[in-house]
Amino acid sequence: MRGSFVVLALLSGCAIVQPTVIATKAQMRAIVPEPLPPSSTDPLPQLTDADVDARLAFLERAIAHNARDVRIWHGIWTAGYAAGILVEAPRALWADDKAHVAAHTVGAAKAVIGVGARVARPPRAVYGPSPAELVPETDRAGRTRRLLVAEAMLRLDARESDRRFQWIGHTVNVGLNLIGFLVIGLGYHQWAEAGESLGVGVLVGEISIWTQPYRAKKDWKRYAERFGPASPGPAPVRYDPARGLSERNGTNPILGITF
Repeated sequence: MRGSFVVLALLSGCAIVQPTVIATKAQMRAIVPEPLPPSSTDPLPQLTDADVDARLAFLERAIAHNARDVRIWHGIWTAGYAAGILVEAPRALWADDKAHVAAHTVGAAKAVIGVGARVARPPRAVYGPSPAELVPETDRAGRTRRLLVAEAMLRLDARESDRRFQWIGHTVNVGLNLIGFLVIGLGYHQWAEAGESLGVGVLVGEISIWTQPYRAKKDWKRYAERFGPASPGPAPVRYDPARGLSERNGTNPILGITF
């Protein structure tokens, strides 16, 4: 009976994240599209070769450094939540009473959701391609197109580094832990265990949110101050991890692709 309860709780946690994980796997395949077809069109004729090279060097270095930091952060937290499953699930199976079974099962279920959240909603930098992978050409037209792609990528990385300020992440963190608190407290009248579970869960969740690297935001600000956007007006290229590259209206003759 105890084992069935634990397995059911863990499967419920998996059921919560599985649809998003499946959808994300499809997005991951779209993150690394085929290289863009060659083009002789130079989208930035106003820039000198030296300016293009300086901008590209800054952007590609910033994107690579941010990707390294984000992958380390993402890997540490994914492994940490996975370890939580390995610790809490056996403790739930071996606990002496129902209250402790519930407390450890709730802990294991939250760890499952933690792993699922990391897999289902990774930052672009975790799996995303580099600008050179999308635009491998090294001629003038290829380098200027790569510059636009690199700007779009760093702009997205900077925006994603602001997830710590988005209310939804903090709300979900508190909400999930509050559900666990009520399950243990109301269901088993173990309010001390419930409070500990709530406090530790919220603290760990908040630390994971606030420790996401924000190098990309600082680098984007430095780039804007040093160079300014490569083209005037709204950004001509958008990069969406789920869709790849597009112009603001959905098509981009400069890049030679249509969605």
